[in-house]
Amino acid sequence: MEENDFPKGAQSKRQIFANYILDSGAKSRLFDICSFLGQCLGQKTWVLCYHRVGNFNNLWSYPPLSPNIFEDHIKYISNNYKVITLNALADLLIENRPLPKKTLVLTFDDGYKDVYKWAYPILKKYDVPATVFLATGHIDSGRLFWWDKLGYIIFHTQKNSFRFENLGEFSFRSLEEKLKSKGFIAEKIKRIPGINIDIFLEEMAGELDVNIPTNIGRELILSWDEIIDMHQNGIDFGAHTVTHPILSNIDIDTANREISQSRTDIENKINGNVLSFCYPNGQPKDFNSQVINLLKEKGFKCAVTTIPRSISHEDGLYELGRITPEGSLSLLKFMTSGLYT
Repeated sequence: MEENDFPKGAQSKRQIFANYILDSGAKSRLFDICSFLGQCLGQKTWVLCYHRVGNFNNLWSYPPLSPNIFEDHIKYISNNYKVITLNALADLLIENRPLPKKTLVLTFDDGYKDVYKWAYPILKKYDVPATVFLATGHIDSGRLFWWDKLGYIIFHTQKNSFRFENLGEFSFRSLEEKLKSKGFIAEKIKRIPGINIDIFLEEMAGELDVNIPTNIGRELILSWDEIIDMHQNGIDFGAHTVTHPILSNIDIDTANREISQSRTDIENKINGNVLSFCYPNGQPKDFNSQVINLLKEKGFKCAVTTIPRSISHEDGLYELGRITPEGSLSLLKFMTSGLYT
């Protein structure tokens, strides 16, 4: 795909349409009505997926949700739903017990530090439990997540464009071009079977004359001390591999090491059991039956995906769906109204 192949304006048109729908639904109270009816009927149980909550967006990293908006979410959730832990949800499914009406589960992926700095105090304020899935190779190591490293390179190079073999030429002249290039390159490289993304990015940084600070990850990613503090105050933790590879792209022995080491790292630090798992990327093609069997053999209770669907007894325990309402309160209401899926 060449630089000029990007669909000009397509992103903004989709966003304009999405904002129109959300704004119209909020003003007409359609989402409130649908959400109320769904809660009364008790037909939907949702697992929510968040990543970051914070006031500072450095552009090259995963964009955070504003703490004020996140608090709006949690206040709405605590007033309208029964929030349970992921392990409690898994127990209900395992024992084939009815799912309580108005039930939600909160999860966070990857292990960003602002979960501790911003989300955790809000969760404590409203007494809402959550599960945080950790990619443990980045904790206290100073290393960025690979997608943030890619963004750092693109946003800090002085070059205006670059041609990648087999990927095409990309422009870095404007903010929009940098964001488009980052998204396209990330989507492509994570899908290449057997790729060593760290080596790819080291070579890319060299070609683009970017030096990545060795400890920058400490500013962005949770420390074990912060994780232990949260665990001692009611936050659960789940395994999310060590280096965040797409598990269907690697051999089963490597997948076994990624899963096992992630779990061991967490259990050794929190002195507790880790019973839930989160697939990196989490789409249907990102895991397979071999990986699911591996999780079963290791005694995990459940595994979550990023497949957007509600929870029911018909779902497999190792393919639980989640929705990602990282936007306005209207988006949360829309996604939990039953209209979204």
